[in-house]
Amino acid sequence: LNQAFESFINIESRSAEYLSLFIDDLLRRGIKERTTDAEVESKLDKVMMLFRFLQDRDLFEHFYKSHLAKRLLHGRCASDDVERTLIGKLKVECGNQFTSRLEGMFKDIQVSQELSGVFRSRQRLNFDFNINLITSGFWPNI
Repeated sequence: LNQAFESFINIESRSAEYLSLFIDDLLRRGIKERTTDAEVESKLDKVMMLFRFLQDRDLFEHFYKSHLAKRLLHGRCASDDVERTLIGKLKVECGNQFTSRLEGMFKDIQVSQELSGVFRSRQRLNFDFNINLITSGFWPNI
């Protein structure tokens, strides 16, 4: 049964993209709704169950990284904790090398927020702005 489902999910060449789009929608919109931690964990576990059957994980990584970058740069993450939980699950499934760039993207955003806060506290400006300092090796070209 597992082999049949694996062959079924990999017949469509865009399965990796579709799974990444589902995760993107879930993490942008779905988590904002009133859901408990158990429901969120259950949804992430189901996503990981599908991910285990996916053969083209490099393609999934490409799409997921692109979607994550857009969520981070545009401030559309519903919850950093949920994002980190999913990355942790991906790390368990695929290893540290698979997720190191994703974790680096989070670190870049965190450092950027800290530096922006320090700058704002020292400067008295009449306008609001946001600067993101990023490490080029972690981020995709979007």
